[in-house]
Amino acid sequence: MPLFKLLEKRGALDIEAMGTIIEIRPGSGVITRCTECNRTFQNGECSIHGKVKGKTDLRLKLIIDDGTGSIGSILNKELSEKLLSKTIEECKKMSESDLENMINKTLFAQTISVRGNALGDDFGTSIIAKDASLVNIDIQDEAERLSQVLEDLI
Repeated sequence: MPLFKLLEKRGALDIEAMGTIIEIRPGSGVITRCTECNRTFQNGECSIHGKVKGKTDLRLKLIIDDGTGSIGSILNKELSEKLLSKTIEECKKMSESDLENMINKTLFAQTISVRGNALGDDFGTSIIAKDASLVNIDIQDEAERLSQVLEDLI
């Protein structure tokens, strides 16, 4: 589904969208969650429960653009491990800056296909990914395909 349609509808269920990763948002990487409510810790504690024991998690917060619009997408630990080809344990051993650099080198400007539910709220529309994979596009084949499309229009 083109992203502009998702943005117009402010969401849709069980969609698949493809685009280029144009931003890796803050809050990506190894995070700590509240064991009671699953919220992400802010400044070392849960905003609801205060200082409680947290659990380590891994996530990616991406901005994806397909040329018609851009949308946020959140990927859970399993999908993050899959895209990064690293386990959460390997990511935990890296310094914050090394992890951030690895995430950027691996994902920035790559084409991604995400499947899941797109939900709209006061902050915009985001895809909560159920599946995601990087898409390898053969630039030569794509250029030839676009050239043919243009010729057919003339």
